[in-house]
Amino acid sequence: MTKSPSCSKCLSEYDCRSKVPKVLPCGNSICAGCANLEEKCPFCKSEHSQPFPTNKFILNLVSKEPEPLSDEQLDEIRQKNKALEQNVQKCQEHINQQYLSIEHEIDARTEKLIEDLNKSRDSLIRQLNEHKENSLMALESVPKFKITKHQNADKLVENIEHGLKRVELVKKNLSKPEIRFVKSNLKVDLNSFLGKLDTGINDNKLVSHSAYFTSSMIDLKKFRSFEYKIPFNCKNIILGFLPDSTLVKVVEEGLYDNFQFTLNIDLVEDSKIVRKISESIGAYRLKKVVTNNYNNFFVVLISNKFNESQDYLKLYDENLTLFKTKGLAHSPQNILMCDKFVYLVKQNNQIDKYDFSFKLLETYTMQGGDRSAGFYVPKSYHLVQIQNDRLFFLDLEKARVQLISERNGKVSKSFEIDFNRDLCLIQIDSNDLVYVLNRKNLKLTVYNLDGILLVQKRLDPRRIEEIDYFHAFMDQRISVLDKKNRLIHFI
Repeated sequence: MTKSPSCSKCLSEYDCRSKVPKVLPCGNSICAGCANLEEKCPFCKSEHSQPFPTNKFILNLVSKEPEPLSDEQLDEIRQKNKALEQNVQKCQEHINQQYLSIEHEIDARTEKLIEDLNKSRDSLIRQLNEHKENSLMALESVPKFKITKHQNADKLVENIEHGLKRVELVKKNLSKPEIRFVKSNLKVDLNSFLGKLDTGINDNKLVSHSAYFTSSMIDLKKFRSFEYKIPFNCKNIILGFLPDSTLVKVVEEGLYDNFQFTLNIDLVEDSKIVRKISESIGAYRLKKVVTNNYNNFFVVLISNKFNESQDYLKLYDENLTLFKTKGLAHSPQNILMCDKFVYLVKQNNQIDKYDFSFKLLETYTMQGGDRSAGFYVPKSYHLVQIQNDRLFFLDLEKARVQLISERNGKVSKSFEIDFNRDLCLIQIDSNDLVYVLNRKNLKLTVYNLDGILLVQKRLDPRRIEEIDYFHAFMDQRISVLDKKNRLIHFI
C-alpha cells in the first residue's frame, strides 16, 4: 500500500482541511499549519512572506478517492473475517466448556464434603451420647429417700447431705467433651486447579483442566525402591537427597580403636553408586548432612570428638568436589540450605546467613519473649525451612504453619494443618508446598501457602514399614525411608 504524502516539518499527512499543502517560493512544501507558524523556510532558512500558494499536485493526490477493491480482494477479506468470527466463537465455546467442567467438579467435591461432614456429625453425636450416658450413670448411685414422720431426722439429714456431696463430686469431675472440627477449605486455587488456560484455536493445544490437575497429583502407583547396605564398621550414617532424587549417603567408619575415622560419601541413582569419595577426618565425627531442593550442593557438618566447640562445615558439589570449608567456634543448633545460602541456627537464638563462599551476609535475632526487638518467635515455634525470603515455622501447640518475612520479621501467612507432633513429619518443597506425613497411618497431606488442601492420600502399608524419614521434591515427588533401610521414590 502506497503511503500518503506528509508534511516534511511536522510529518503529518496532508489533507483538504487544516493540513493543506503549501508551496514556498524556494520550492519546498509544508502544510498550512506549519506555514502559519514559520517566517522562514525550515529547510533552506530563506525568508518568505505570506500568503503561500497551494501545492495543487499534492492536493490532488490526497483528495483522490481510493480505488475500489476487486472482487478477488473482497472475497479474500470476507473469508478472513469469517475465519476470525469462527475462531472467536470456537474459543468462547472451549472456555465455557472448561469452566463448566470446573463447576461440575466443585459440585462433586462439595457433595463429597457434605457427605463426610454428615458422617463426622453422626460419629460426634454418638460419642456425645456415650459421654452423656456415662455422666448420668454416675448419678444413679446417689440414693433416693422417702421421707416419713417416723424416721430419724438426724440420720435422714446426714444421708441427704452425703448424697449432696456425691452430686457435687460428680459435677466437679464432670469434664466438657473436647470436640474438634477439622476445617475444610472450599477455595478454588486457579493456579494449581486449572493451570494456564490455553485459549488457542487448535484443538490439539487445548488442555483439559481435569487432565492437568490429575497429572499434578502424586501418583503412588509409580515408584522405584531399593535397599541400601550399611558397612559392618559403620559408626554413623546420614542420608540426604539432591533435586534430581539422587541419594546422598554419608557413612562414618571407625578405624584404629575408634581414634581415627573415615568419611565415605556415595551418590546413588537407582540403587547404583555413580560417584564416591573417601577421606580421613581424624578424630572428627559425622554430625549432620544438609541438602536443598534448588541445586546439587550439600553441606556436611563434622565435630571434634574431644572438643565439641571445634566443628567444621564442608560444602560439596554434585561431583563430590570439596567446594569450601569453614571452621565453627560453637556447634550450631540447626543448619538449613536454600538456593545459594546456608543458614546456621545458633544456641543463642541467632541465625547467621552465609553465601556458598561462607561470607557472612546477615544475622537475625529471634526473641522468645520481647516483641519489640528482632524476630518475635514463641518457644512453641519450630523452624522447618528458610526459602524465598520466608522463614517457615511450625507452631507445635496449635498445629499451624507460620510464615515470617526474612526482611521485616512480620507474619505473612498463617494456616492450620493436620499435624501430630509425636506421629507426623513435615517437609517444604521448592514450590513452597507443605507436606505432612503421618508415620502411623501413612497418610500424606499436601497444602499450599493459602492453607488449601491439595492432596490427601495414604501410602501402601504393604510396601513400607515404620517410616524413619521422607523428603519432598518439586513437582510433588517424594522419597520415603523406612526402618528396614528400604528407600522408595514416588515419581
